[in-house]
Amino acid sequence: MSVSHSFTENELRDWATFSGDWNPIHFDHELARKNGLDSTVVHGMLAMLQAKKMACDIIDDSNIEINFSLRKPIPLQQEMIYELNKLEKHTNLSIKKGDSGETFYISSIKESSKPLVMDDKATIHRDLPSDFVNEKRLEFSENYPDIPFDWIFLDALIFAIYVEGNGGTSLAKDTQEFLGSEVYEKEFAVYQISHKVTIARKLVGKTRQELSGLSYATKGVDLVRMTDSVYGSVDFCVLEDDEAVMKIGMGLMVKFLEKSKLVVDMSAGKSPITSSQSTR
Repeated sequence: MSVSHSFTENELRDWATFSGDWNPIHFDHELARKNGLDSTVVHGMLAMLQAKKMACDIIDDSNIEINFSLRKPIPLQQEMIYELNKLEKHTNLSIKKGDSGETFYISSIKESSKPLVMDDKATIHRDLPSDFVNEKRLEFSENYPDIPFDWIFLDALIFAIYVEGNGGTSLAKDTQEFLGSEVYEKEFAVYQISHKVTIARKLVGKTRQELSGLSYATKGVDLVRMTDSVYGSVDFCVLEDDEAVMKIGMGLMVKFLEKSKLVVDMSAGKSPITSSQSTR
């Protein structure tokens, strides 16, 4: 099973409107070239939507685990091939460039025997007001009418909440707080390098227009400092009526584009990460 798709600027804008992810690397061609790319690139979460939709055609009535590895940023306005390959114990899904066959993303889809439980280290617990959730549900349905599944919407919603909490750029605020007084004059890029979702059996096939009783829990982001980069991972547990129905994990990397010069005099209230760009 395979599907062909070429992403347009309008699709990028629709996703940015929903998610709040307006990083200029997705819209500014000159900036993309400055970062070593041939063109502006597609948001990673947007590119994965079609893959998740295809996964819905093969998953059955059980707990499901889907792992994505985002190897390279997907270019704008180039044909990409989404291809499913069923194996004995799992299914592989790849996103390849149409003209060369080069693999950009790869994913595995399989049943999960582990029960979904909230991480006992999660110290942050937030209720999601029904009015807010259903307003975003309607917005998602209008933009993606062919993707009705609750779990895909909730995955997108949690990402949007995380982006908003980081000032519009994944990992930006978290990295700023992690580095403390270190402020980098040089530009850097934020890459999403992995994504994992585990969906409870009761949520797998649901396509409701209105949702209630939702909340999420997280322990926050774990960060590791390298010489020219910062790696981060953040996990969320989505609960419905206090029962875990979905777990989401994102792997991210802040890559410093040039050798950075440290500055300790930062403007009060101004994030030093505001010039960062997300490339996946």
